[in-house]
Amino acid sequence: MAGIQGWAESLRRVGSYNESEASVLYNTVLGMYGGSGSLSDIVLYHNGELLKEENNKFDELRSKLYLLCR
Repeated sequence: MAGIQGWAESLRRVGSYNESEASVLYNTVLGMYGGSGSLSDIVLYHNGELLKEENNKFDELRSKLYLLCR
């Protein structure tokens, strides 16, 4: 899972924005969805096995986050 720690830290930082920074927050989150290596590319594995249920839940949450920010 190369880079997962970087994504975890980026998402934690996003969680620290306050209401007055909403437009910056939305733009920051939307920027995470584009290009190679983006938030959309993350797939969860454990010991080399695909985590199907966890990936489905993550995809659902990722989609909701995108819709909230656009």
